[in-house]
Amino acid sequence: MMRYTNNIPRNLMYIKVNMQEAFDNSIRLIRYYIVNMNDTQRIRIKYLKDLIVEISMLDYYLESLYVFKALGKNKFNAYSTELENIRKIAYGVINSEKKSC
Repeated sequence: MMRYTNNIPRNLMYIKVNMQEAFDNSIRLIRYYIVNMNDTQRIRIKYLKDLIVEISMLDYYLESLYVFKALGKNKFNAYSTELENIRKIAYGVINSEKKSC
């Protein structure tokens, strides 16, 4: 998906910048969750909930690109499906974290 952001028109550059920032934040939150496994459960769940927010923002930016006709229907469906799968995985990990205590 981030390779596609190179093809975004100049008039939608703010969406590109926001998408890259949300993607970077998502990677950072995943790393924090993995590295900080010794932290309390509440902090680990917070990282995952923040990840879900960032993924939702990526989904919103994709929808904006689709509305502005900068993204085709097939690419939009493929990317949004992948983001939905990542969101489901994050919710599953949150539920397993809550059950493990």
